[in-house]
Parts: sequence; structure tokens; C-alpha cells
Amino acid sequence: MIRLLWNYNRAWTLLDDEGAIDEVTDAAVEHALAQAKQRPKRRERTVLRTVVRDIAAFQTAAKAETCFVLSTTAPTVRAIAYAVVHTVAGVDRADIFIDDARAPRASGIGDASVGTLDLPLGTATLVEMRERSTGGRGRPVMQVVRAIIPIVDGLNELTVVVSFFVPDENDSALARPMLDELLRDVRVDWA
Repeated sequence: MIRLLWNYNRAWTLLDDEGAIDEVTDAAVEHALAQAKQRPKRRERTVLRTVVRDIAAFQTAAKAETCFVLSTTAPTVRAIAYAVVHTVAGVDRADIFIDDARAPRASGIGDASVGTLDLPLGTATLVEMRERSTGGRGRPVMQVVRAIIPIVDGLNELTVVVSFFVPDENDSALARPMLDELLRDVRVDWA
């Protein structure tokens, strides 16, 4: 069984991929709150729980193998981004994932930008775009980054797709570098 091994810092909360959504939410919120520099207010806890519950439901709906939530620890505790991970055996579909990520979307703003990031596992293709958030006028613009990582190790081949969402692009300056750090620290257990 192939497993991805993540070495992530405490700002990230790994959501459990098994269990009821409320149980997954409670465990994740507890972890995020434990990292706070000061005692969070009741409203912060309530908002955090609502956001994390929505992300946990998305993880289930998207059939993501792994899901992370990125939270701030001071002055307030907020979920500012999340990442969902999918893997596919082989590397022959990597170009299809890249083309799909670059495809225009009805909610998209402008063209997607494409770049690369060198990782210990190989080179990731990063497709970055801005999208309108759902919910009507006055909602913030969301930043979306898809990292497509084809991995070849001898006879073993795997494509990892990490979809990273920053619901309010004003948080991008803080959140975006954390994605690169997360990607640099992933390893594969081919056992």
C-alpha cells in the first residue's frame, strides 16, 4: 500500500480521513485551538468550528485521501486555507490534470498562471488562479493553487494532486508560502 508521509508544522491541522464529520471536526478544532498563543474567544471557536466542519464535509464529498487546514495562532485563531490531496497510480495522467487545472472556469478571474517548484520527489507543476467565491456580491476573491507532482521511483509511479484553497486572497501572503513548505516536506512510502 502506497502512503504519503507528511512532515508539517503546527499551523497545519491534518483532518482524520475516517469517522463522522462532527467527530473529525471536533478533533481538528481541538488541535487548532491548542496551538493558539492566547485563549480564543467563544466567537472565534464557533466560527472556526463552522469553517472546519465545512472543510471536513468537502473532504468527504471530494473523496480526498488527505486534507489539511491551515490556521493562524495569533492574535486570533482562524482557518485561512485548506489543502485536499488525491493520488493516482502512474504518471501518464499528469498532463491531463495540468490541462484541467488550467481550463477556464465560470468563476475564474483572468488566466491561470503556471509555474514549477522543485521538490525532493521531483518537479511539481503549480497552476494558480483567482476565483470568485460563491455567496454573492461583496464576497472575497479566492486563490486556488493546484500542485501536480508526478513521482517516479524505479518501477513505482504515482501522481499526487494537491488542491490548495485560500478563501480570502487577502490571506494569501501568509498562506501561500506555507503550501510550498508543505509540498517540500512530503515523502512516499512505497511499501
